[in-house]
Amino acid sequence: MVKPIVIIGYGGHAAEAAAAAMAMAEADGSRVVGFVDSDPAGKPVDVHGIPLLGDESYLVGKEDEVRLHIAIGDNGVRRKIATRFSGFEFATIIPPTAVKGPSVDVGSGCLIAPGAILTARLTIGNHVIVNTGSIVSHDCEIADYANISPGCILTGNVSLGSGAFLGSGVTVAPGISIGADSKVGLGSVVTKDIPSGVVAVGVPARVVKTV
Repeated sequence: MVKPIVIIGYGGHAAEAAAAAMAMAEADGSRVVGFVDSDPAGKPVDVHGIPLLGDESYLVGKEDEVRLHIAIGDNGVRRKIATRFSGFEFATIIPPTAVKGPSVDVGSGCLIAPGAILTARLTIGNHVIVNTGSIVSHDCEIADYANISPGCILTGNVSLGSGAFLGSGVTVAPGISIGADSKVGLGSVVTKDIPSGVVAVGVPARVVKTV
């Protein structure tokens, strides 16, 4: 029997992850039993009929009972939470409306959102977000905690470092490398490698500052 899922987070991204998990449940029996949030006071009691269970203290002693999915868009926060709850199994969410091609390796704790396309011969690390409508083409390597926003296009042989962030609608040319923890602004077109720890924007994208 598949262990049920508890989602950490209670914002808009958590609502999207829960909806995707509900769609996935029809295929593999996964079930979201609730959300936990660092500050649940005064928040709605449920989303999509799934209850808010309380704060993270709810998870104490439940390592063998549930899987976790960290539904928080901030890459650094997601990394810290994953480290804090390293004793748990993490659930990867891939709803039926996402496309996962052959020879695609997806790590734990990932969200491959509805309408995302992973073509072929890809390596996706742990706790990665590939958001709605994004396309990750052949032979790309996406490291842990990277975040690909809606509508991005990664052409062949692209490499994203750990914690890299692509804003909505970014296009990355073939063979490009984007370094760890770098951020690319929405709508940018990346035609040259981007080093680690910087912010790049524009068409073509240019480094404008360090993170």
